[in-house]
Amino acid sequence: MPVTVKTSSQVSSAIKKMMTRAEAAVKQRNWDYAFQILREILLAEPGFNEARLMLREAQLDKIGRQASAARQLLATVTTAWAINVSGPMKIKKGDLANALDIGEKAMEADPTVLGTLKYICKAAEAAGLSDIAINALETATDYHPKNVPTLKQLASLYEQCKMGGKAVSIWQKIVALQPSNPEAQNKLKHATALAAMEQAEWEKEGDFRGKLKDAEEQDLLEIAKRGGVRDAETRVRVIQALVEELEKDPKNITNFRRLADLYHQNEDFDEAIDCYKRITELTQTKDPAIDSAITTVLQDKFNRQIQDLKDQLADHPENAEALQSALTDLEARRDESLLVRFAQRVEHYPNEPQFRLELGEVLLRADKLDEALEQFQHAQRSTHHASRAHQLMGTCFARKGIQDLAIEQFQQALSHRDRMRAGDLKAVLYDLSLAQETKGDKENALATLKELYGIDVSYKDVAQRIEKHYNA
Repeated sequence: MPVTVKTSSQVSSAIKKMMTRAEAAVKQRNWDYAFQILREILLAEPGFNEARLMLREAQLDKIGRQASAARQLLATVTTAWAINVSGPMKIKKGDLANALDIGEKAMEADPTVLGTLKYICKAAEAAGLSDIAINALETATDYHPKNVPTLKQLASLYEQCKMGGKAVSIWQKIVALQPSNPEAQNKLKHATALAAMEQAEWEKEGDFRGKLKDAEEQDLLEIAKRGGVRDAETRVRVIQALVEELEKDPKNITNFRRLADLYHQNEDFDEAIDCYKRITELTQTKDPAIDSAITTVLQDKFNRQIQDLKDQLADHPENAEALQSALTDLEARRDESLLVRFAQRVEHYPNEPQFRLELGEVLLRADKLDEALEQFQHAQRSTHHASRAHQLMGTCFARKGIQDLAIEQFQQALSHRDRMRAGDLKAVLYDLSLAQETKGDKENALATLKELYGIDVSYKDVAQRIEKHYNA
């Protein structure tokens, strides 16, 4: 039985709050947490296409939108049972929310695997989610542009959804790949005729140019729903479309959020902050995710200004003294402003462990170790933030020269290794080995270095340190 498609205005306030947290996690590139929240949303509301498309964009962003044959092979092997056995069984039973979730979990391993994308399409079609089915096949053809069966499947789906112009484009690609295939030639002619009929019907219903403009605006708004726009020219057009849409509906919080994100991406920092503040005014509530977004924009604004000064310093060495002085002042203002803002966030939202963690990191950079420890101790109570908090507590104790406590905290961090990013895991192992070495525990220090060496032989000076141990 098809699921009910819902827009952001039709979901509950609890789901909206979860979406806000997911958006903040995506901006911070906290991929695993973003995936977790979005999948929870979609299990509750499988027809909430906006969340599913956000999840898809985040999955692609995590891999830098680059395909990898090795990663695809590994993902294909590790998800084979889910995609080929348990998932199809869920579809057959009509358990479509969980069937789709199986596909989304598999996409976390690699969102470019052809089999997974075709499974998502199948599950989405069973659920009546044609937009999601199309998105899956479009992604498949982006990363597998010469796979003719997939191209044919996408063309057929376009035709079913009365998207004749797009179907024509796909059949043209197929004909280019198989110029001597008479079936492809006939299908192209058929699709061209259907597209012409659709256009004729469109013109009968009203002014063609007006409809074309409306369609273009809808296309741009659809792009806005999908998240970041990498092409600068398109981004400007999407921003304009959202501005026009907000003139019609000035209380649309979702569009303000999308506009803020695009302004941020376009480095129009002040405009982005104004949009986020407008959301707060409309909702009349304190929202930690919006506060976090504003803080991120402020950080990026400072960093942009700092980078501009560094570029000037490189290009104009004759003005080095004045530019270096300006750069030092700006970096000091950035650190002071962010420390004040992070402290205010903790004061306003004392139960937000992410804010505690971020304040602690700023204090650690300022070498205010005891104040940083206090924040990390609060943050480590959160399961999601525990590994990072223990890691940074270990760093504080190591700097204070209390190696026993540093080792204990690093080991606590490693007890959460299943939740740790690869970079954090390597950093913790490296710092743990240093603390063990400083304490004089050479045996355990060597064992830790060996573990790190097995993960990444080129990490920092791990190879040289192991060699030094053996030569001692």
